[in-house]
Amino acid sequence: MSEEKLGQQYLAALYQAFPGVVLDEAWQTKDQLTLTVKVNYLPEVVEFLYYKQGGWLSVLFGNDERQLCGHYAVYYVLSMEQGTKCWITVRVEVDANKLEFPSVTPRVPAAVWGEREVRDMYGLIPVGLPDERRLVLPDDWPDELYPLRKDSMDYRQRPAPTTDAETYEFINELGDKKNNVVPIGPLHVTSDEPGHFRLFVDGENIIDADYRLFYVHRGMEKLAETRMGYNEVTFLSDRVCGICGFAHSTAYTTSVENAMGIVVPERAQMIRAILLEVERLHSHLLNLGLACHFTGFDSGFMQFFRVRETSMKMAEILTGARKTYGSEPDRRDSSRSAERGHDPDPSTGAADAPRGARTGGYAAQHAEHGAAHRRHWAPRPGNRPRLQ
Repeated sequence: MSEEKLGQQYLAALYQAFPGVVLDEAWQTKDQLTLTVKVNYLPEVVEFLYYKQGGWLSVLFGNDERQLCGHYAVYYVLSMEQGTKCWITVRVEVDANKLEFPSVTPRVPAAVWGEREVRDMYGLIPVGLPDERRLVLPDDWPDELYPLRKDSMDYRQRPAPTTDAETYEFINELGDKKNNVVPIGPLHVTSDEPGHFRLFVDGENIIDADYRLFYVHRGMEKLAETRMGYNEVTFLSDRVCGICGFAHSTAYTTSVENAMGIVVPERAQMIRAILLEVERLHSHLLNLGLACHFTGFDSGFMQFFRVRETSMKMAEILTGARKTYGSEPDRRDSSRSAERGHDPDPSTGAADAPRGARTGGYAAQHAEHGAAHRRHWAPRPGNRPRLQ
């Protein structure tokens, strides 16, 4: 990689603090580094990067890599924020026969959700994890069946339930003399998404809480892996969230581009930046307005939504729709890409990638559609807007 690598100081500090612990280092991009470390040193390495080097634990996940290296793997992704901005991923290989790795949660509590999910989905055991309850899987899910293993199950069949009873153990189930339990859910009070919350209150003060979510887990990762081609997943990633589809589809498309070594033209990067900012505006204004509504401040709710309407109109002008769905290429664009051929690379002139894959979709095409839409409805002198 010819570009200057960012975050070299973190790597040097890690080598100095833990000599002989790093087994492999691999740069995905100039600011994305993956370090494979000895599994027994995992908690210490993540703790060092988290507390000593100013890293934020963004996400952690598992992967079934038995066909690649004979092991499972667990990844802890940290966004380094204290100095040079970059990403460092700490990777460990987990023995496919032993299925155990040391839990990071006792040292970095932010890891608890991710480690519980890895336990649910892969059957990997974080030794020392303080909370061993299920996180994602329902109570009636069969034991010894782990959804994200490559050989787990035929997803055209639904496994038979093992019990009709809910067996989830909430903390402090009945309360005690010092506090009372206030249950909320599992239907959310605003009908957003199902979630069961237990609030522990001392008079008017909430002193603790427990929760259970994932009632409508959709299994999107396995769906993408088993039923879709790489060019179809953008359609699915658009729908990870109800209001921020372009952010998720851009994340997926960027990952594919990095993996394939595709250089994205500056024009495409600018188009993406504009659409992402429009989406960020309407998404944040939505949540600020809802925060006002939930606290009974409906005047604030109406004002935020009044301003949000402008961002929705901006999205319509750019994409032809009031949300930014479908602005990355997906399977519906494949035939059109083939008909148009390949765009030359701006640096080499070589036709090395489909147009949609390198421009970030058909935002310009959507913009033309939006312009035509506005022309149809544009006010005319002395007349109200009408359809031509």
